[in-house]
Amino acid sequence: MTRQIQLSICIATHNRSLFLKEAISSFVSQLTNEIEIIIVDGASTDDTKQVVEKYSSVNNSIKYLYLNEKGGIDKDYDIALQNANGKFCWLFSDDDICKPGILIFLLSLIKKDLYSLILINAELYNFNLDTKFKNSALNFESDRVYNIDKESQVKFFEDCTDYLSFIGCVVIDRKLWLSRNREKYYGTEFIHVGVIFQEFLPKSVYIISDPLIRIRLNNAQWVKRSISLWILNWPKLVWSFKNFNNISKSKIIAKESLSQYRRLLYFRAIGLFNAQFHKEVMNLTNPSFFVSLISYIISILNIKLCNIFYRIYAKLLNKPWMLIELKKYS
Repeated sequence: MTRQIQLSICIATHNRSLFLKEAISSFVSQLTNEIEIIIVDGASTDDTKQVVEKYSSVNNSIKYLYLNEKGGIDKDYDIALQNANGKFCWLFSDDDICKPGILIFLLSLIKKDLYSLILINAELYNFNLDTKFKNSALNFESDRVYNIDKESQVKFFEDCTDYLSFIGCVVIDRKLWLSRNREKYYGTEFIHVGVIFQEFLPKSVYIISDPLIRIRLNNAQWVKRSISLWILNWPKLVWSFKNFNNISKSKIIAKESLSQYRRLLYFRAIGLFNAQFHKEVMNLTNPSFFVSLISYIISILNIKLCNIFYRIYAKLLNKPWMLIELKKYS
């Protein structure tokens, strides 16, 4: 009998073998003959290949694809989905882990053939995954379904786009993924968001409210690029979706990227935002005079004072992961 793959767990990775080992280990005991793992290695120079081969040599459900050059997270995930065989693909992060029982539940949802997209809630942990920072990234008390009517899909956009910036929560119909324009999102680092929202989804969306992923915070590879991601890429992407009006988009992010004053102040506190970057963003986005003035003032504030301010803010709002990052870059 031909093996029918229902779910492909797609992981794009680069030089993170230690974390990848933990990610794979969290899946291995849950694998069935309906599930495969596709690992796309963007030209790692560490022992990623050896780590994966230890698993693939004893489990033919684990497949490894080494690229001669790093294509970037968007292209590498796209390559993973192109090489997958599953009806659905889970775009899993290479440094997080899943909790027991999730794969059987996902299979049950996939076999209903009712959904274009499934999102999985997550818990927030420290770097070592031994201290929980937050019980739930998505504050839903129970599972939700967003139907295919316009009102429901707009509500999904408003409710979940912020959380969707985390790629590891996405389980998507592979045929839908391949049918959409993907290359236009290469380099944004949010290809999955572009694929999901470039058109309305043909089937419903299912939200798993139980946090079945453990996110490893303070381990992002893109921290030094984060100002470009969040001040340039993210607003441009959100405001590019034609099916959502300006009111809905403004609930996610302001169109004038330099008006993200709180975020700019944080980037100033960790030394990423300065007058030169302000000038570069201003030339690219052409903000209003008032927005440009306030953001310029932020760009020249004393970094140490901004860092102290945000440490107080992080303590008051119980954001320990933010406090760790602030100390790291102080």
